[in-house]
Amino acid sequence: LLISGWVADPLDGAPMSNVKVYIDGSLIGTPMLGLARPDVASYFNKAAYTNSGYQIFYAAGALAAGTHTVTAVATDSNGLSTTFGPLTITVTGD
Repeated sequence: LLISGWVADPLDGAPMSNVKVYIDGSLIGTPMLGLARPDVASYFNKAAYTNSGYQIFYAAGALAAGTHTVTAVATDSNGLSTTFGPLTITVTGD
């Protein structure tokens, strides 16, 4: 399972130093931060957002068949956080 996206802060820029990803409310880890997202920088016209991408891999086999929620939480240098999601995914059994 690949979970990816982008996150940036108007004051901190990117990459942000504190992003965590959860599945069903349980922390699965901190994604790789600082991935190139020139599209984000271009859209917002902010060069500071160029490396705003993140991604994390998770073994889908570790999830039971059924519906699960994925959430990302980013916290800036002032301790303010933003939650993205939840996004619902469905794991099918074979």
